[in-house]
Amino acid sequence: MGFQLSPGISVTEYDLTTIVPAVATTIGAIAGPFRWGPANTPMLIESEEGLATLFGYPDNETANTWFTASSFLAYT
Repeated sequence: MGFQLSPGISVTEYDLTTIVPAVATTIGAIAGPFRWGPANTPMLIESEEGLATLFGYPDNETANTWFTASSFLAYT
């Protein structure tokens, strides 16, 4: 609720804590054991297909990291 400090000057507060800003892009990073691919080099991966092409498909040793990265790419 607003109030006046002096004639013509009104002070009003707005609660903006419930507004979520629209973000056009989401940035993330992951490091883990993969069967194949570049090491110690940041790579830009934009899709699950790109992840599979660059780092190979998951196996028993890489499944946790691979599916975590795959889910991030699928839902962002």
